[in-house]
Amino acid sequence: MKLRSTVAIVTTTMSCVAVVIAVGLVILTSALSQFTARLETSVERVRLLMELESHALEAGRDSGAFAPDAINEIVGRLPHSSDSQFSSNAQKLAAEIELAANAATPTDRRSQMAAAMTLLRDVVQREDREARRVATLAASWHRVMSIVAVGGVSVLLLGFVVPLIWFRQHALQPLVDVADALERFAAGDRGVRAPQVGPSEIRRVAASFNDMARALQHQHERQLAFVGGIAHDLRNPLSTLRVAAALLQRQPHEVIRLGVRITHQIDHLERLVNDLLDRTRIEAGQLELRRELIDLRHVIDRVVDEQRTLNPTRVFNVIMPDHPALVSCDVVRIEQVIQNLLSNAVKYSADSIAIEIRMSQADSSTTVSVIDRGVGVEPADRERLFQPFMRGENVGRVGGIGLGLSVTKKIVEGHSGRIEVVSTPNAGSTFVVHLPLAAANPSQPTHRRSSVSTSTNSVNPTHALQSPAPR
Repeated sequence: MKLRSTVAIVTTTMSCVAVVIAVGLVILTSALSQFTARLETSVERVRLLMELESHALEAGRDSGAFAPDAINEIVGRLPHSSDSQFSSNAQKLAAEIELAANAATPTDRRSQMAAAMTLLRDVVQREDREARRVATLAASWHRVMSIVAVGGVSVLLLGFVVPLIWFRQHALQPLVDVADALERFAAGDRGVRAPQVGPSEIRRVAASFNDMARALQHQHERQLAFVGGIAHDLRNPLSTLRVAAALLQRQPHEVIRLGVRITHQIDHLERLVNDLLDRTRIEAGQLELRRELIDLRHVIDRVVDEQRTLNPTRVFNVIMPDHPALVSCDVVRIEQVIQNLLSNAVKYSADSIAIEIRMSQADSSTTVSVIDRGVGVEPADRERLFQPFMRGENVGRVGGIGLGLSVTKKIVEGHSGRIEVVSTPNAGSTFVVHLPLAAANPSQPTHRRSSVSTSTNSVNPTHALQSPAPR
C-alpha cells in the first residue's frame, strides 16, 4: 500500500472516530442535563407539596387560618412543565384543600381534608417514583457516557499508537535502511543494496537506488576493464616503438621499413587518444560537425585505400553505384565512422576472410554496409553493443576499450542518420549506416566492384593495424 494512501486512510478514520465520539458525548451530556433538570423539578415539586400539606393541616385545625391566596400561590409555583397529569392533580389538590377549609361542619372538614391528604400523598408518591426512574436513567446514561469517554480515548490512543508503530516498522525502518545503504555506498561498499520493503513509495526509492548502485557498479567494472584495455592497447604500440627504436640503433639500413612501422604505431596511438577525446566531447555535448557537400563514394575509396595499405594481405570488395551520392556531412567524422567499421571487421575476422563494403541508395538516403565473416556478436550483446566501454563476450583476447562503436553511433546520429547491426555468432556481422542524401540522385542499376589481394609485405599486420574502437 502507498504511504500516502495509508496516511490518508488513518487520518480520515481517526477524524471520523473523533467526530463520532464527540457527537456521542454531546448527546449523552444533553441527555444527562435533561435528567438533571427533571430531578430538580421533582425535588421542587415535592418541596412545594410539603409546604402545601403544611397549609392544609393548618386549615384543617382552624378554619379561620385558611389562606386561599397562599395556597393558590403555592399551586402556581409548582413546576408543571409539560406534565398535564401533574397540573390536573395539583389543581384538584388545591380545590380539595379549599373545600376542606370551607366545610360547614368539622366532620365535613375532616372528610374533605382526608381526601385532600390522600390525593397529596398520591401526587408525592408519583413524583417519588418519577424521580427514582429519572435517577436510574441518569445513572445508566452516566455509565454509558463514562464507557464512551473511556472507550473513545482508548480508541483515539490506539488510533495514534498503532499507526505510529506501523509507521516505525513499515515506513521509518525501511527508510532508515535506505539511508544506511546510501551511507555505506558512499563510504565505498559498492555491493550494498537497499531492501525493497515497506510502502510503495519507499520500495520505489529502494529500487531506484539499487538500479543506480548496479549501474554504477557496472560502470565501475567497465571503467576497470577500460583501464585494462587501454593499458593493453597502449602497451602493444609502445613495445613496437621500443623495438623499432632499438633496431634503428643496431640496423641503420632498415630506417625506411622501421620508419613505416613507427608511423603506423603512432597512428594507432593517435586513434586511441582521439577516441577518448571524441567520447569526452560527446558526453559533454561538444561534438562539432563541419558539414560540406561531398560524394560519399570518394570517402569510402579513401578509407578502403588506407585499409588496403595497412592490411596488404586482406581482400576488400567494394560495391558502389556509378552515380554520385551527395551527402552533407563532416568529412573527417564520416571517414572516422567508416574507418571504425572497417577496422572492426579486420580485427574480428581472420586474415584470409574478405571484407565487403556495399553502398546503395534509396529515394532520400544512402546506405553503407560493412560485411565480415568473423566472430560475430552474441544475441545478448547486441542491445549494449553501442554503449561506451562495452565489448562482446566472444571477442577473446582481441584488444580494445569499447569506445569506437559508441562514438560511431553518436556521429551517425549527429548527421540525422542511424546505424544497425545484423550478426550471427561465428558467422560474421553486417553493420549498416543510413545517411540522408543532400539531393535526389538518379538510381542506376550498374555497380563497380574492386578487389585487391596481395601477399607480400615485410610489415607485421598485427602491428601495422590502425586501432578501431572495438565492438
